Amino acid sequence: MRKTIIITGLILLALAFQNSVEAQISTNRNALTFKFLATDYASPLTEEFNTENFTYGGEIKYSRFLNPSFNLDIPFRIGDVTYPLSDSMSVGSTFGSGDVNIVYKLNNGYLIPEEGFFAPYIFAGIGANYLAELDESNLDVQVPLGLGFNFKLAKNIRLQIQSEYRFAAIRDYNNFRHTAGLSFLFGGGDEIDKVTSAAETDTDGDGVNDFDDDCPEVAGTAQFKGCPDSDGDDVPDESDDCPNERGTLRGCPDVDKDGVADKDDKCPEKRGVASNNGCPEVPKDSDRDGILDKDDKCPNERGLTRFDGCPDNDGDGTPDVEDDCPTVIGSKDLNGCPDTDKDGITDAEDKCPTTPGTKELEGCPENPTDNVIIVDSPPVISTPTTAPVPTTTIITQPTTTVITSEPVITTTTTSPVLDADVRDLLDFAMRDVKFETGSSSLKVASYGILEKIAALLLERPEYGLSIEGHTDSLGDDNRNLKLSEERAKACFDYLVKKGVEEGRMSYLGLGETQPIGDNKRTKGREKNRRVEFKIYLR
Repeated sequence: MRKTIIITGLILLALAFQNSVEAQISTNRNALTFKFLATDYASPLTEEFNTENFTYGGEIKYSRFLNPSFNLDIPFRIGDVTYPLSDSMSVGSTFGSGDVNIVYKLNNGYLIPEEGFFAPYIFAGIGANYLAELDESNLDVQVPLGLGFNFKLAKNIRLQIQSEYRFAAIRDYNNFRHTAGLSFLFGGGDEIDKVTSAAETDTDGDGVNDFDDDCPEVAGTAQFKGCPDSDGDDVPDESDDCPNERGTLRGCPDVDKDGVADKDDKCPEKRGVASNNGCPEVPKDSDRDGILDKDDKCPNERGLTRFDGCPDNDGDGTPDVEDDCPTVIGSKDLNGCPDTDKDGITDAEDKCPTTPGTKELEGCPENPTDNVIIVDSPPVISTPTTAPVPTTTIITQPTTTVITSEPVITTTTTSPVLDADVRDLLDFAMRDVKFETGSSSLKVASYGILEKIAALLLERPEYGLSIEGHTDSLGDDNRNLKLSEERAKACFDYLVKKGVEEGRMSYLGLGETQPIGDNKRTKGREKNRRVEFKIYLR
């Protein structure tokens, strides 16, 4: 009978309240809820769920809107309760309770849309529970923890289903409570008035109401939630670095499409790179050896093309980075170090550097008495002379015997027997010394090889040098002859600047008279445009 009365009363209250909320606006947030209640004190003790343990009652709950994520709920409940004392005995009573709960709504617009049909929530709180006629401690404090679901039936009416577990603080009165009923939304007070006002107001007249307008005092577009895009480039002004110019880089134009906005681009009409302020990247040649840094293995040292920009200061054909003796002409096979007696042992490690020997004896011969050192007589200088040439001397060890030949008088130029490394240097110089087109001005890339020749001459004072200029057959013969001489002289002058005495050198222009390639072919003409360097003994 009591259950019937409770249900009838809840239905009448719900119908009466429903009429009062029909006129409310769609932004109603507060609510009154009328629900049927089922209480279960037995299951927490028996650990078995059974609907026969349910006792029934009713609930009236007031829900206060706080913000889109949280509500404050105050439920009041009354009903019957059966508390088991043993497996075969239980005691009945009536109860009344009131709680204060904080509710977290999952339909807050972040997880689930606010106005959707399905609106789950979770809650926790604290409450007082009164049990009549059960024992002397009628009043208990309980902590509810639960979840619920709202289902939208009409604009302001929801079906609410909820379950909770309640922890009793004083006695072992933990219990389950399950409720179901109707929730009626109504006006939300000051907060709702503000929402309603904003929903009905458009301060800037841009067609976006203030409630949805991120820039309510500045006319904008619906695309950007009421914020302006003055230049119409689909970048709102607040994010646009150039709000009055259409553009693609944070709203700024980039005419040359190089990824640098025109306002920051020093070459706005030429594609460039950001590292050069939007201008084309300038190839760098830090050491000015004619090889760009990107291809130069030694970008800070002037070097040679054949060594990828690395220097060979002693001109022995071994780049300094691989040369164990970078200031002394040596052999490639010995990492650039000299081996005077050609016995395969570097002079630095050879105890007999001028006498061929064996590795076992650290460069000395096995039979010193049989060793002979031959010193070649140097040839005569290129200028005719009647001075006698030094005689050839043969020295034997340990006993010294000197054989002197008659003086020789000659007017021919004799070249010395040069090391292969020196020959490589001169041959490379013939191909690598370059001039500006039609001019005798040396290119910067030629300085390195000329400096190596200068270093060789300064290290070997007995050497003299003849410089010969040559051209291809294109153009006037006399002009070619003059140009070849001017180019030979340019090399001569450069070596003088590097400290080589003028008296040790000569230069000559031979024009197109001594080709080494076919002048009818491009590659042949390239070979013919050259400067030759010839070493002789002074």
